[in-house]
Amino acid sequence: MAQLEWTTGTIVAASIIAVLAAMGVVMFVLWRRQSKQTLQAQQKAKQAEDQLAFDTVTHQNVVKENELLLGRLQDENQKLNEALEQLDSQQQEAANQLKQREMEMGSRIQDLQQQLAQKLGTETHEAPQLAALLQETEKQKKTIKSLEEELEDAQDELDELSKRNKKASTELHELKDKYSESEAALSQSLKETAALQDKLREQTEALQIKMESLSFVQEILSAPESHDEQAAARYSRIEALQNLVEGDMKEAVKSTFGTLDDEAQRLMGSELTKWVVTQKKSWLAGKTAVAFVGQFSAGKTSIVNRILSQDDPTVPRLPVRTGATTAIATYITGGEHTEYRYFSHDNRLRALEADVFNKVTKELLDQVGSVRNLIKYFVMTYDNRYLENLSILDTPGFDSGDKEDHNRTLEVINECDALFWVIDVQSGTINRSSIELIKEHLHKPLYIVINKIDTVASIEVEQVENQLRETFEREGFAVAGYIRFCANEEIAPLSDIMTPIQSITRSEETSDYLRRLQRRMKEYLEELESQQAKKYATYQRATNDYNDAQEEFNKAYSTLAGNCEWAANIINASWTTHFRIAGIIGPSDKYELSRNNGETLKDLIINSIADANLKRIRENYEETTNASKMIQRTFTELMESQKRTGMIRKALADLKKQINLLKEEEN
Repeated sequence: MAQLEWTTGTIVAASIIAVLAAMGVVMFVLWRRQSKQTLQAQQKAKQAEDQLAFDTVTHQNVVKENELLLGRLQDENQKLNEALEQLDSQQQEAANQLKQREMEMGSRIQDLQQQLAQKLGTETHEAPQLAALLQETEKQKKTIKSLEEELEDAQDELDELSKRNKKASTELHELKDKYSESEAALSQSLKETAALQDKLREQTEALQIKMESLSFVQEILSAPESHDEQAAARYSRIEALQNLVEGDMKEAVKSTFGTLDDEAQRLMGSELTKWVVTQKKSWLAGKTAVAFVGQFSAGKTSIVNRILSQDDPTVPRLPVRTGATTAIATYITGGEHTEYRYFSHDNRLRALEADVFNKVTKELLDQVGSVRNLIKYFVMTYDNRYLENLSILDTPGFDSGDKEDHNRTLEVINECDALFWVIDVQSGTINRSSIELIKEHLHKPLYIVINKIDTVASIEVEQVENQLRETFEREGFAVAGYIRFCANEEIAPLSDIMTPIQSITRSEETSDYLRRLQRRMKEYLEELESQQAKKYATYQRATNDYNDAQEEFNKAYSTLAGNCEWAANIINASWTTHFRIAGIIGPSDKYELSRNNGETLKDLIINSIADANLKRIRENYEETTNASKMIQRTFTELMESQKRTGMIRKALADLKKQINLLKEEEN
């Protein structure tokens, strides 16, 4: 039996090691693939970054050259404009001076002409003075001519400057066009650069998520098992009971009956495993467990926080990220301190750091979806007096199209005692696929919570509830209750949801399992005791038959002995002594029977002793021998029956002892 237990344990351990090894290989392949993809992404990101740097430098150089050229053109244009303005000013000034001089010279000439006319008409002795005036006039004419020539030169220079200005303006327009084209190209390049930067940022973010995903998977795989002294003691009791059922008890039944019937097979197999797993869940043992399901933003967290705080502002609220979707089902239960753990699919509880737990998002799980095969659900404990007899399960619901997610969620939900489906009153509906799932797979009471009723009019709340009632009635699904609720305690008292929770009957499947196991063992014991009673009765009959046969044998033997003694008496009575005379030969002594005695002796020997008596003795001997064999066989069967009964009785007594020890541990 010890060898059997060792072999079974070895097989289980080998199976677990094989599963873990397979998972390790899968995760290693995933890591290699992710590493290769990460390296490729890094190379592409580096190439994009180098190209971006090159394009940026090139465009910066072009911009600088265009800016320098434009600056030179603008300076040249400014100089030309200043020269033109100066030339215009000089030309205008020269023209003004020339005009002024012309006016002065014209006035002077007129004065001279008048003086000359006067002089010619009156005085002839002033001829020298007149000659001087004529010379002055000629001089002024030369001056005027010189000024006119200078004016023509200035005009020519002005025309030349105008031509140069026109040419510079043309070049300036060309440069402006070229600058506009370059600016447009630069703008396009900047757009492309921005697109490359966005792509690089997306790739960097994706790479970061992948790196975080790989880090998260590594932390999940390396998470240590959660050790708790009280839990360890309880686990020890549970495993002792499990070993008893799988070892001595199963062996006793198989040895007694040759095989296990279907019920015993379930009780000592799948149902035992389920009981062990459930009993090891301290967050479920002895507590009422309720599950909350609902779409994102339906208000589950606000409801849970009101339950946890009981509207007491001094009680800490739920220490989780209220803005994130519940990616994996999470149990919230009471404990001495805040602790994060996860329950694996191989039924082990492993500890997590808070930062690892806070990494869990839907985006991360989308990157490493296989991690869902490692984590069945999370268990979070924190100090809250209202969680002493209550565990709350927060689930992701059935919004995703992943069938495995649905199955995992349903499996966890069915561990609870009731389900609360939270619906935002503003949406007011529940999708049909969800209804089909819970109708087919949910085996616990269902409550519908119409949440956020403070956001709409009461008549709308009434309409939503009526619509939901019609939907579930049409689907033939029984709803345990409809609850109108919101975060405002004045509109929705906490009792509106606590009353249904407190009315929930805690599932007794665990205790029922032990009762059914004890009942089945008692049935085995009663069956064996009945068989033992029958064996004992058979043994008693065999003993009685043996005694009867022995008595008949003794009688036959006594009869034979009597007949033999009678024959001996006849023979002894027939001895005859003859007297002889000396020297005379006479008859010797001998047995001499009378005819009557001879016939009697003959009949006695032949018919009684040799026939009837011996035949009867032989028959009685055979009966006695058969009865003796029957006694031996029935005695052996009786002893074997007592042994089997003793095994079952001992197994049942050990089971009761282990159950009592487990109850003491719970208390």
